[in-house]
Amino acid sequence: MDETVRKWDGEASAFQGAFKRGQNEYNAALMAFLKEECGLAPGCRVLDIGCGVGKYGAYLAAMGCSVTLTDISPKMLEFAEKNLSEAGGSWCTVCGDWRDVPTVGPAFANKFDLAISTMSPAVCDVQTVEKMSAVTDGWCFATRFYKWDEPVRDEFLRRLGLPEKPGGRDLEKDCGELIRAVSAADFTPLVKYADYDWCDVRTPRESAERFLSRYFDGEPGEEVRAAAIEVANDMAGSGPISDAVRAKVAWIYWTTRI
Repeated sequence: MDETVRKWDGEASAFQGAFKRGQNEYNAALMAFLKEECGLAPGCRVLDIGCGVGKYGAYLAAMGCSVTLTDISPKMLEFAEKNLSEAGGSWCTVCGDWRDVPTVGPAFANKFDLAISTMSPAVCDVQTVEKMSAVTDGWCFATRFYKWDEPVRDEFLRRLGLPEKPGGRDLEKDCGELIRAVSAADFTPLVKYADYDWCDVRTPRESAERFLSRYFDGEPGEEVRAAAIEVANDMAGSGPISDAVRAKVAWIYWTTRI
């Protein structure tokens, strides 16, 4: 558990940077979908599991929802509390692994109209689906990447002479497992697929450090780091590196009302 907390604490600043860049087309489409299909409206009680820095929580609180946010990372929640304080509205945070978070006390005194978990491993199996559903009288919604294409990263690894990282996630399998978990929990999963493309602009050094941190589990060593920066500088030419990602996301949702 400590290793998992450290991992997500280490990602918190990057998540906050993305939050500061504001909502994008994908975020807007997701919120519109929740309004149209899952009954999201001002006054709703919403649970955000694996909330990160509160990207959606801040929007929900600002639109007049009462929001409870949970995350395993204290650093993520530190940013989330700052972001939601600026957004205003009614909200609270609960720190912990969703599997172990006690669903008692003021934050869980009444059932939620909507529970969401966006790109988070917190909801991943029958037990966590059942727990999410048990505190919700309305709709549950979870997202998973279904396909992922990152051509700049692939070119970087090729030039550095590194093979595709072994043991990578099978995204289609991840989606299938969550869909089956919803079914096994005696709910009917509905699925919609959405495109999610974006581009992050970084300096060559920032790009090299990011690619290396996501490839190696530990420190890569100074020789590899120096070679990576040289490759990144060559790829960039005289400007920054535009790291484009082309992805497809599965929106998995189900009603808890019989």
